[in-house]
Amino acid sequence: RMQKQLGSVMLILGTCIGAAMIALPVATATLSFSVTVFLLVIAWAVMTIGAWTLLRVNLWFPAGSNLITMTRRSLGGSAAVVTWIVYLLLLYSLICAYLAGGSDLVGGLFASLDFHASLYQSTLITTVVLGGIVYTGIGSVDYLNRALMSVKLAVLFIVIFLLVPHL
Repeated sequence: RMQKQLGSVMLILGTCIGAAMIALPVATATLSFSVTVFLLVIAWAVMTIGAWTLLRVNLWFPAGSNLITMTRRSLGGSAAVVTWIVYLLLLYSLICAYLAGGSDLVGGLFASLDFHASLYQSTLITTVVLGGIVYTGIGSVDYLNRALMSVKLAVLFIVIFLLVPHL
């Protein structure tokens, strides 16, 4: 039971944090440190308020209710359609972010091996590998996500440890 909860938490963290970790350094590279911290704190506050609001609504509904059910019953059918569209756009943007980041990593790996692959080839390889993992089932995705999140956490601590002397 505890392993399933850990896997669920890691999947949510991987989904929420993963694409942002790829995009945030690029998006805030031209800003000053203080502006970046300010924007991150504002984003954190908005996400936290949204999460608490969603939790509050979720607790009003029976177990097994999903986001669309909650929206339809509390805000009506039109809002449920909007929720579907926004949710699908979120998932599409996550797929795009992961494929763009993964393709870049695959292209860099090939370049370091003196094999030059086009962006199309790198994207196709990334799609086939990640799609194959998803196709094998949620267990494979869970274990891969746990491993990647553990590596990400370890790298975070290593970077913090190496940067502390320079503060």
